Amino acid sequence: MKSVRTAATLLAGLALVTTPTLTACSQIISGSDSSSSADSDSSSASDKSDTKDSKKDAKADKSDKDGDKASASASATKNDLPKATPAGYQEVTAPTVGITFAVPEDWQNTPLDATSDIYYKAPDDGFTPYLGNANVSKTVVPATSTPTEAQMSPALTSIPGGTSTGYSTEQTANGEAAVLNYTASIGGQTVNGALIAAPTKDKGKYAIVSVNAGSSGQTIDELKTTVIETIH
Repeated sequence: MKSVRTAATLLAGLALVTTPTLTACSQIISGSDSSSSADSDSSSASDKSDTKDSKKDAKADKSDKDGDKASASASATKNDLPKATPAGYQEVTAPTVGITFAVPEDWQNTPLDATSDIYYKAPDDGFTPYLGNANVSKTVVPATSTPTEAQMSPALTSIPGGTSTGYSTEQTANGEAAVLNYTASIGGQTVNGALIAAPTKDKGKYAIVSVNAGSSGQTIDELKTTVIETIH
């Protein structure tokens, strides 16, 4: 009975921690993008005076852009994304955000709160002190480019002992995603997780996905890689 209570307590702690993190990340990235928009608006008047010159260069730029698009398309084909759901995994979909990816086949869809689109976690066996999980926020982040490390890092302040262990950008079927790896301390356990800002099918919108590894089973690297490679 003691181990069951411990697992339940850790899970409750996770529910309280994960959602504020996703919300904070959404607000931070959205705020930064809004600031960039304001700067763009302030310079629009001066840009209008250069319209004639811009039109002159438009034809030359178009050929370059067409070449870039062809190159990007070739790259996407070469990467062959999204990859098929691997053995031992199941495909899940966040209905509001509209993204689909794979999580371990024994993870269960569990109601969390109104801010979570989906929340899947490993089954509680009463002995595992920390349960692996994946959470997708209902809030979609508008951004004109891949979120930076500086934009994502402040979200870790809402996680007890949240410490960044590295930032990277990864290619998905929908485009480039930002990944912030971290460790945290929840219920006396060291938790390994990754915060992923992944583009949705709607251009300029990013889904915020939090993936955490449990005390046993899949590693955070395996979970993170699977989500990134199968997301679409």
